[in-house]
Amino acid sequence: KTSQQAYKVMNIIRLPEVLILTIKRFGQRGGKITAFVDFPLEGLDMAPYLAKFGGDLEKEDTVFDLFAVTNHHGTLGFGHYTAFAARASAPSGPTEWYEFDDSRVSRVSKEDVQTSAAYVLYYKRRRPSAM
Repeated sequence: KTSQQAYKVMNIIRLPEVLILTIKRFGQRGGKITAFVDFPLEGLDMAPYLAKFGGDLEKEDTVFDLFAVTNHHGTLGFGHYTAFAARASAPSGPTEWYEFDDSRVSRVSKEDVQTSAAYVLYYKRRRPSAM
C-alpha cells in the first residue's frame, strides 16, 4: 500500500431556513482559541458557497440574518456560557439585541454582539417581503 494525496469535496445544494454555524474554539490539544471572528449581523450571502448546479442557487433567498449567538467564556475544563438574541421591535422595525447571562437579561447595542467569545451563530433565512 502506498499513500496517495486525497481531497474531500462537499457541495451545498439546499440551504436550511435556520443556518447554525459553529466557530472552532477548541484546539486538538484542548487549548482555547480566542481569535476574534468577524461575522455579519445582517446579509450573510451563502450564494458563493452553493453548488453550481440545482438547488437554491436559482433562488434569490440565499441571504441570512443573525438572530442569536452562543458565547463561551473560560477554558475547555471550566467555562461559562452566555447568549445574545435579537428581537425585532416591529415586522419592519429595528432589531433590538439582548444579552442573557444566567438569570440576568440586559439590552445591548448591536456592536456588543460581535465578540471573541462567539461560539455558535444562528442565522435565519431572509425572505423577500410580500408586495
